[in-house]
Amino acid sequence: MKRQISLILIVSALSTVANGWTPPSIHCIWWNGYGWVAKCQNGRFQSPLGCCPGETPEEDTCCVTWSGEICCNHQCVVPDPNHDCCDNRELYNTDTHECCGGKVIAKCDPDKCESCIDGECKVCDGDPNLACHNGHCCCAPNGCGSCGGIDIIPDNPAGCSDTSFLEVCNTHDSCYGECGSNKDTCDGVFLGEAEPPTGMLGICIQSSCAYACSEAAYTYYGAVHNEGQSAYDAAQSCSCGY
Repeated sequence: MKRQISLILIVSALSTVANGWTPPSIHCIWWNGYGWVAKCQNGRFQSPLGCCPGETPEEDTCCVTWSGEICCNHQCVVPDPNHDCCDNRELYNTDTHECCGGKVIAKCDPDKCESCIDGECKVCDGDPNLACHNGHCCCAPNGCGSCGGIDIIPDNPAGCSDTSFLEVCNTHDSCYGECGSNKDTCDGVFLGEAEPPTGMLGICIQSSCAYACSEAAYTYYGAVHNEGQSAYDAAQSCSCGY
């Protein structure tokens, strides 16, 4: 008996030094003269190893791996077909949840561009410059600048306290990024030539800087209407997936 235990401890130390793997507790395994086997609490032997660490080494037990048992939270369990164990600690339903960063969370939705990042579901890997459109990560609304470009276009070209186009520029970006949208409609809503005026003109009509604001509004409208086809095509290509 002492010889067997000594042999286990020696092999354990050598294995740890050799490749970083530490054999399970000697309370759970045995050297039968030919190889390592698992000794369960009822005295039966089995192989391959199926040691399940207990709260203490004395509480180690052995799972019957060939029958589907796994070690979860210090217990041998046979999970249902749609269940698994997260980080050897918690059983979860794989249809509705997933193991993310060592903890169980509600399953990330790929249709919403969600993936497991640092223990939680994040949209587009948590990149604030991207937004999910029909399951695709595309440029997020970014004010009046171009997608992914250097932001040199001011959100408030008139410069007054009540003439910012930031919100309507973001709405225009979202319209371009909606699969199947009409470019002329997006541009028209952006300008806001309606009764009463909406969009940029709706902002200008309520401002004390109405003239300067309106000039800027028509300038911005002309830019997207005449030069925005490539931006619209790129946004459609991404959101529609082609």
